[in-house]
This record gives sequence, C-alpha cells and structure tokens, in this order.
Amino acid sequence: MKQLLYFILCFLLLLAVGKPSPGQKTGKLPSVEAYYPFLKWLASPGLEGRETGSTGAAMAADYIAVEMRLAGLLPLYSSGSSDDESLSGFFQSVPLIRYSPAAGAIWFSSDKRNIPIQLEQGSDFTTEYAFRSLDLSCGLVCAGYGIRTETPEWNDYRDLEVRGKVVMIREGYPEPDNKTVSGQEAMQKLADSDGFDLAARSREAFMRGAVAVLVIPEGFDPAAEMGKSADSPSGLPYQDAYYQPAGIKLPDQVPLLLLTTSGVQKFLKPARFRNVWPTGSHDAKAPARTKEERITLKIEVVPQTINSFNVTGVLTGTDTTHCLVIGAHYDHLGIRGQVVYPGADDNASGVAGLLALASAWSRSGRTPPCNIVFAAWTAEEKGHHGSQTFVSSLDDPRKVKLYINMDMISRSESADSTRSKLSIGTRTADEYLRETVQKCNIQLDKPFQLDLWDVTGAHGSDYASFTAAGLPILTFNTGLHEDYHTPRDLPEAVDLDKMGRVLKLIDQIFRTLYPE
Repeated sequence: MKQLLYFILCFLLLLAVGKPSPGQKTGKLPSVEAYYPFLKWLASPGLEGRETGSTGAAMAADYIAVEMRLAGLLPLYSSGSSDDESLSGFFQSVPLIRYSPAAGAIWFSSDKRNIPIQLEQGSDFTTEYAFRSLDLSCGLVCAGYGIRTETPEWNDYRDLEVRGKVVMIREGYPEPDNKTVSGQEAMQKLADSDGFDLAARSREAFMRGAVAVLVIPEGFDPAAEMGKSADSPSGLPYQDAYYQPAGIKLPDQVPLLLLTTSGVQKFLKPARFRNVWPTGSHDAKAPARTKEERITLKIEVVPQTINSFNVTGVLTGTDTTHCLVIGAHYDHLGIRGQVVYPGADDNASGVAGLLALASAWSRSGRTPPCNIVFAAWTAEEKGHHGSQTFVSSLDDPRKVKLYINMDMISRSESADSTRSKLSIGTRTADEYLRETVQKCNIQLDKPFQLDLWDVTGAHGSDYASFTAAGLPILTFNTGLHEDYHTPRDLPEAVDLDKMGRVLKLIDQIFRTLYPE
C-alpha cells in the first residue's frame, strides 16, 4: 500500500473523528458521533461499493489499517514494533482468480423452418460457475428439477443419460404427490433447508457427465408468462464473476445458465417446449421430459488474477499463545450496471463496530488475558475467501478461544417495529455461550429480543470458516431488511442506537467471559 495514500487517509481521519490524546484511557465504548463517520466513509460513493479487487476496496483496506493504528493496535504480520510506521504488517494477502463470463450465447432451432433462435448472455441469461470457455453443439435433455434425494423415491436422473449434454432443469422444489411418506419427508426437508440448491444441482450434473445446466426460473408458469413484456434493461440481473483462491483445485461443477424472463419467453417460443412443465404437482416416477433436442452453446470466460487483503491488528494480551478473534467483512457488491451498491449496513456497520471495540478495548487500561485479533475480512461476498485464508494460515486453530462475527448490525427487518430483535448464532455444543449471552442481555438498559440459533450446517457469513475448523463462534445480525443487497443500503438508513446497543452487548459478553 502506498505511503501517500496512508498520509492522506490519516489526515482525513483526524479531521473526521479527532486523534486521541496521548495516554487517554477509557473503558467506555465510543459514542455514536465517534464511529458513525467510519461507517459513512466506508459506504461513501467514492469507494464505489468496495467490491473485492477494486480500487474502492483497496482504499477501504488502507483506511481500516490507518484506523487500527490510531486505535493503538499492532500489526499482526510484522515485528510488532510500535515505532514501525509502515502499514504493510496489517495486511494479509488473499490472492484470488476471478473468472468472468465475458460473452456468451445459446442457439437452438425453431419449430418448422429450422430458423435458429439465439439467447444472449446478460439479457436472456446469466452464467454462474463458469471456469473455462465453452464452444460446443450437443444434446439438450430435461431432468425435472435436477434433484436426487437420499431416499429412492425421488431421482430426476433415473433412466436418463446426460453425459456430454446440457441438462434443462426447473429452479425451486416440487410439491410431490403419489409419493411414499419417506419421499414426502425427504423432499420437504430439502425444501425447508434449501438442501439441494442450484450449486448442489450443478455438482450433481457434473458427476453425471453433463456439460452445463439450463435453469428455468422458480415459479415460472408458461401459460401465464408467454406474451408478457421481457426484462427492462434497468431490471436485468447482474452478471457476476466467480472468485477462486489461487492454486486451489476448481470445484466439481458445471456452468449454470440462468434464464431471465426474456430468455424463457424465447426458449418457449417453439411449441415443443411449452409443455415441458405440467401445472400443479410433479410426479417423480414420470418426470416431464421432451425428446432430446440439439443446442449450440458458446461461453467465453476470462480468468484474471486479483489482489485482495484482510486487514488485521492485534491487542497483545497476557497469554500471547492464544487469542480471541473478532471480525467483520468490509467488501460489498461494488457497481452493478451504473449503480453503486454502498453497503452501509452490509457491512460498513460491522467494520465500524469492529473499530469502535478496538478503540475501547485498546484504551481501557487493562491487559486482556489473551491476544485479541481484530480482523476486517475481504471477499466475504465472493465465498468467505478472506476468513478462510486466515483460518488456514493458523499454525494451530485450537489456539483461537472464540470467534465473534459482526455482519449487518445496524438495521431491522420490517416486521421488527420495536427494533428489538437480535439474531445470535452459536454451535450446538456451546451452551455456555448462549447462557452468557442471555445473562449479559438482561443487564442492558434496553434488552434485546434474542433469536438464538444453531449455526450447524449454515454458511451465511465468515463464521463458517471458523466452525469448519471446529471453533466456537458468536455471530451477530440485527435482521434481513428490505434494502439488503440493493442500492438503498445507505448510511442515512442505519439505526445507530440499535448498533450501539449491539456493541454494548458484545462488550459486556467479552468482559464476562474474560473478567479482570
């Protein structure tokens, strides 16, 4: 990171929040006036949504490192000398390869005159899990929903040869009839947990030798949709890229070709495709299929190596061989089309909370019982690659006593009119953590209505990197609001009072688990 940017950020930061006087000690959390400027700056238009690998993300990383130093943290990856003015020790490199579908098209014939129908990537379909370019002509076969359950009653691939072909499936889950009780239960379990999502269906198709999966959107009714207007340019889905750690084997998946409304309309234009999906229930023993068709597919994928960084500082404790890690991801969705996705709640709020706690605990006047690592993760939105890199770099993960995760801590879902709900996830085994959370919550001036949930099998945020290593976690979230992953996730929409109460609860939990 360049020194010039470091000094500019230092100057801007001092103007925004003021530099603490030497020797200042306080056990109190910073006021709203102290941490809101950090949230506001991270979500400002100039950082362009902080997408992984972008200039805005690099600026955010530098800014966070500057603030960590001002809070009194030492860089995790350097000698630890407080005389070292370089920021380099705060950064952990997370090299990634971005696989971007640069262009693509699908061709198939019309009914009688054999006139080719063409679907364009970006308007008629988007592509996921594409790691290499494709240019082929092959068979197209329908495989129902592309689902195989552990019970024998449901297997959409039964008696179907898909090797070397494109598989056409329907998104979502069926409502089965003519089923055994075990089959109904198995399908209901999958639907409730999304246990056979599109990624799983891509893997299933890969194992059976297919080359790609063509996906008809969930809830699409051919009779109702034919003739409706296609997607408007402003409403088209965003063609995202796929991010993979450098040097790691590519996943066993085939590309997903996700049809838009206009794509489905073009695809169903030939009459032979219109009755592919029966209305009402879907019979597993006789899945709706057409005879094999021919399809031509061309996808151009451009791999590019990008640089991204975790930002990590440490507060040295009495026991330097063990640590508590507290983290929040700083990346967001970037610019989509011409629109900036600022990500104020997701997750500038978590990073602002991270910096507020770092400031409070660093200046509290007490030495913590073990090291406390403060981590701002990169690439959470791309698959938790930043936190995964950190965990995999640990000599002995068991030396991490606890991971605390903050992801979206400043808004409420629309149903939470009292702004009192707080979701906290833990592992099944960690009853002591749930008891501590409840004990500390009732000590607040305004206790939360807690939703204590089990993270087993979940992977919604960076906590998953730690649970995969068998480590205890606490993950905090204040609600999935209607502005989630939209351009409306703005600084002026955050609930600073609720965010402050979350930080007070985390602070109280820390002091309870690690008393003076």
